[in-house]
Amino acid sequence: MGSSSSIGAQRVKNVCVAFRAASELNNRAGCLRALEVLECEYCYLKSKLHELLEIEQQRTLAASVRYPQQQHPNNP
Repeated sequence: MGSSSSIGAQRVKNVCVAFRAASELNNRAGCLRALEVLECEYCYLKSKLHELLEIEQQRTLAASVRYPQQQHPNNP
């Protein structure tokens, strides 16, 4: 994981391009099909972003446990 394409952003972009093309051609069936696919791709992207957020939160928490903030000797 890491780049936007590996989490599905490129897939969402591609479906949006297909939707726009269908729209410009006044292709109602193509628009509806693209919207259906877009919904699936959006859900996939959202779940991958959620996974990344959880990993980052766990990483941040682990770092704070390993390296707790040190208090200055003059501040109890």
